[in-house]
Amino acid sequence: MEKIDPHTQKPIIGKDGKPVTEEKEVKIPAYKVVSVFDVSQTEGKELPDIAVDELTGDVDRYKDFFAALEKTSPVPIAFENIGGGSHGYYHLEDKRIAINEGMSELQTLKTAIHEIAHAKLHDIDLNAPKDEQPALTAAPARWKRKASPTPSANITGLTRRTTLSAMSPGGAAGGSFPS
Repeated sequence: MEKIDPHTQKPIIGKDGKPVTEEKEVKIPAYKVVSVFDVSQTEGKELPDIAVDELTGDVDRYKDFFAALEKTSPVPIAFENIGGGSHGYYHLEDKRIAINEGMSELQTLKTAIHEIAHAKLHDIDLNAPKDEQPALTAAPARWKRKASPTPSANITGLTRRTTLSAMSPGGAAGGSFPS
């Protein structure tokens, strides 16, 4: 690490004309999983399950809705058999979205909206010179959450009203959203 002059806040230059370097010990906090107590030693009501169930159900005018999503998407969308429990992904290098085939209409639309949000939020040109690439900064926490259909609809260019009316219990025949 370059040694910094405390007064000028600039690197100190040595006799050889190169910045003087120094070694610094940096402590990085780390945590490990340990059992503090056994669940049998606790009392009270059960903690809620944080797992998200797969969405089920059909959507009125599904084909029209999906066609609108394809037009809104900055990259092509294709169906494929994706293993490992993933519903879809955005491929940064190939600039494409893959959606797992065989899911319900409701889950397919939710996944398409989620992946379109990734495509729009993470769009960078990997071949551009480093000085032309955007600075990598921490994204706001709201961008790091799993994109749900309603907030992502604003990112994808769809309005909240359109998304809710097309995917609400009135618009999704027999469909269910986890609470």
